[in-house]
Amino acid sequence: TNSLAMIKDHPVLGVGLGNWRFHYPRYHRRIAVDTDFNSHVQADTPHNDWVQVFAETGLIGMAGLAVFLLALAFAFSAWLGGRPEHGPPLALEDRVAVLAVMVTAIAYGVDAVFSFPMAKAAPSFVLFLMLGAAEGLAGARGVLEVRGHAAAACAQAAATLALGVLAGQAAWVLGDVHFKNGLVLYNQGRILEASEKLAQAYRFRPFDPSLAVFHGGITHELGRTDEALAINLRARNQH
Repeated sequence: TNSLAMIKDHPVLGVGLGNWRFHYPRYHRRIAVDTDFNSHVQADTPHNDWVQVFAETGLIGMAGLAVFLLALAFAFSAWLGGRPEHGPPLALEDRVAVLAVMVTAIAYGVDAVFSFPMAKAAPSFVLFLMLGAAEGLAGARGVLEVRGHAAAACAQAAATLALGVLAGQAAWVLGDVHFKNGLVLYNQGRILEASEKLAQAYRFRPFDPSLAVFHGGITHELGRTDEALAINLRARNQH
């Protein structure tokens, strides 16, 4: 919600790519009090990629994004529409594959409303890999045809990557739940319980240095200096 105030103050050019987190401290109370924002924890993203793109790139960036989305919608319409000017109709199995890619793209867009898949390499990599496969099956079928064992291998590779990303996203979500619960407990002064929740979160998100730093800070408050130092050194090495 507070990001809307940032957009209002910088509507045309935004605050610059990657600069949302540096400007947000000025806005964390502008519209509503962000109870998760404190001296230990400061957000890196607004957990909404569309809002972040708007805040960082303004109307110009959103216009470019809109052009890309329209081109993508036109491509799917051409691939699935079976219009003569776009080549012969797709075979049924190819239409199903392209439809699955379209559903994945829509799911990615919906996820971006509640999370930040655009900031992560794996979801975007898999999405564009699948879009490339759809282009190979539909858009360039007159030039390159993928059939038989090659098509099966591509499908298996895409499915394996998709399952891997799904498992990673599930672990991230579970870690985020524990992280949020830990923040609530910390703000209530229940530091020991907060530390336990953050330890659970860290098991799901072992490669998140910001989470490790916060966990190390709370561990230090509990007087476990050596453990806190080990956690912070691990976070520094990961960063």
